[in-house]
Formats: sequence, structure tokens, C-alpha cells
Amino acid sequence: MRIWKTTDGLERVPDKVRVIHDLINASFMSRGERMPRMLGVSTCETDADEHVYEIYVELAPGVVLRTCHGSFEDVVDDDEFPIWIAPSAAQDAEAWIVSHLGAGPERLSDLLHDLRIRARRILSARAMDGGYGRLVDVQLTADGYTSPFEIMVRITLEGLDAQLRRMIDHVRIDDLDMFDARIDEWSATMSRRYAARRSFDAVGASGSIDMLTLAAAATFADAPAWLRSLASTRWPDSLLDATVFADDGAFRSHGCDVASGLSWNRDTVQVPGALPVTTLAVCAGRPVTDLIDHPMLSDEMRIIGATNEVDGTTAHVSVRITQPRLLFCTASGRTWRGGA
Repeated sequence: MRIWKTTDGLERVPDKVRVIHDLINASFMSRGERMPRMLGVSTCETDADEHVYEIYVELAPGVVLRTCHGSFEDVVDDDEFPIWIAPSAAQDAEAWIVSHLGAGPERLSDLLHDLRIRARRILSARAMDGGYGRLVDVQLTADGYTSPFEIMVRITLEGLDAQLRRMIDHVRIDDLDMFDARIDEWSATMSRRYAARRSFDAVGASGSIDMLTLAAAATFADAPAWLRSLASTRWPDSLLDATVFADDGAFRSHGCDVASGLSWNRDTVQVPGALPVTTLAVCAGRPVTDLIDHPMLSDEMRIIGATNEVDGTTAHVSVRITQPRLLFCTASGRTWRGGA
């Protein structure tokens, strides 16, 4: 989420961001230098679900350094922010700026130019095979884990997310020797996702959902409304005691029905207790409902195998199943049978 960019104008700088802006710019302007200059401040969510704020500084034409700092609530909500957070953030940013300038602005400009060319070539080669991915930019990056002597980059790319929606993605590369391999790995993922997107488009679907996940949506929520929400939410919403995830447009889940003790993870279903070994030995191919009676289960779910298991002192029956996958539309919330 953007907080401020230079194009917004200095008159629109939030008070708490103005403190950082003035501290950083004053440090270098006092030396009579036009650059570095602060470009803006934004917030992002990390892979660890932590919200951090980012300061963007232009070191030279085409050379932008992103410095990553603490929780953005410090910027937005903390009344004491200008007193004890801003100077620290500005000092950290200035230290990273100075260390990167020590590597030479021209050298950094040449490095990023070369990396942009290499990234575009790799993405173009994948596009010949039906994939897609577009380079937005390559920037320098630094955070609390960055040594002053390290040069690391963050690549901004446009592609598809796991739900097959357009996204802007960021790939951080600490070891530049792995640059080409990391771009190729990302591009291979995009090729797979675009192939899945074309397959779903061919049958008029937004994606697919397995029967257990659809049953969880019907049990813990309004299933059509929940499916419609997938068009706009960043991550699939949890369904009470179920967690839903997407893999190339295919929605699956794990969770439990606390009242009955039923739990599941993708294609494995568990219930408390034990069954006779003779029953388990002949259950393959039969409906799962022959072993377990539960409203979330269907006789279309077929048993692959089942075992009695003990977790500590708790016994349960674990059943591996096959289950139908249905197509769905995020505009209408409807589901139907078919192949993609």
C-alpha cells in the first residue's frame, strides 16, 4: 500500500513520513548533492505475514534502493513516531545508502542494467513456450538482515498468482550468481499457471474446487457467496475450522468439524476410534460413506485405502480417498461438473 510518492508533492507528505523525508534528504543536500533523493514510502506484507514499511531512495538514474523497516503501524498509528522511530529509520536508510554508494553509482547502474536485460531474455524464451511474465523493474534492496557489504536485489514482475489472477510479484535474490536460475524458476511457475488459466478458460471456468472443500464452504459459510469472494480477496478466506488454499487455480483445504471429530487434509479423512482390520482390508474402491457417516462426505468419494492409527494415546481411522473436482465461476458462485 502506497503511503506517499514524490509525484504526490511535498505538500501532501504525511507528517510522520515528512520527518524521515527531511532527515534523509537534508543529510545529502547538505553536501550539495542532487542524489540520492527519497522517492517515497509504502507498506507491504512479508511472507511471514508481517507488515513492514519501505523507503525508496534513488541513488542514480535507474538505480533505486529499497530499504525495509519495522511495522507500518509505527508510521501510521504511533503518536510517538516522530520522536523515536523516524531518526532511527532515517539513520538505517542513510547507512545503507552510503554503503551502496561506496560500491560506485556507475557500477550499480551497469549491474542493474545487465540484470534487467538478462531477466527479459529469460522471460521472452519462456513466452515462446506459451508462458508469460513481464519484468517491471530490478531494484537494490536492504533490510535488518543485510550486511553493509552485500549487494542484493528485488525483482518486480507481473504474472499470475496461485488463484490465476493477475498479480505483481516480488522476488528477492541475495546471491546474484543465482539470478538467472531464480528468474527461470519463477518463469516456469508462470508457464504452468498460464497453461492452467487457458485450460479453465476453455471450459468457461474460474477454477476448480474439490468436493470436500465445497462441502466445507456449504457447512461453514454460504458457498456461492464464498466462491464469489475469491474474485477479490488476496487469499482464500478461512472457513471457520477449515483452511483453503489454491494451487494453479485448483482449490483444496484441510480442517476439522469439531463437533464430530472429523478432520481432513486434501484427500485424507480421519475420525476418532478404530475399525476391524478385516473391514479395512476390503474397503478399497467402496464409497467413504460405507465407513464414515458424516454430512460433509459423499458416496462419490471413493476409498483408496484405510488404516487404524494411534497418535499418542488417541486412536483414529485414517482413510485415503479420491474425490470429484468441480468447476466454478467467481462471478456467479456456481459450480458444475466438467474437465479442465
